[in-house]
Amino acid sequence: ASKSVSYMGLTFKNLTLDAGYESPELNMRLGTTAVSLPGQPELKGFNASLGTVPDNFIFRVNWDNREEVLNKGDFTARGSFIASEGRDANPVLNIRIDPTEVYSRNKLWKLSPAALVIDTSSVMISKLYISNGDNYYLIDGKVSNDRMDTLHLQFRGIDISWINGLMDRNNKEDQLPLS
Repeated sequence: ASKSVSYMGLTFKNLTLDAGYESPELNMRLGTTAVSLPGQPELKGFNASLGTVPDNFIFRVNWDNREEVLNKGDFTARGSFIASEGRDANPVLNIRIDPTEVYSRNKLWKLSPAALVIDTSSVMISKLYISNGDNYYLIDGKVSNDRMDTLHLQFRGIDISWINGLMDRNNKEDQLPLS
């Protein structure tokens, strides 16, 4: 355990990591008393876990500040590798995101069920929709080398300015001093 670990603007307090393997299962758990994200409420009681069996996994994240102003959530994604058809086909990773509800600063956000399909040449996201009344994030489409593929990002009533702080910090870390 460590008192505090910071990386790319994220700070983890009292971080712990547990892992175990008993063939054919691998289980890992990351826990922290709080995660701080720039411009966002602190996520207290944060836990992330990953459980795997051959060709399948379940990834879970949850947090709960247990205070009057709610900041809590529970997120689950399930994945499986499947063989593609064809002689030169590569495996495909299918990920299903379960519907859930998240509270941020006492506001209820709903995450609709979504799917991701990842192969060696593309990523397809099928209607990743997170909403709070009229405010929402929506990600839908495909990214690949094919110019006809498009990833649509829609934001309504969303303050994403805190991302600039992450991007500025990353750009400074990537620069090498020249003399």
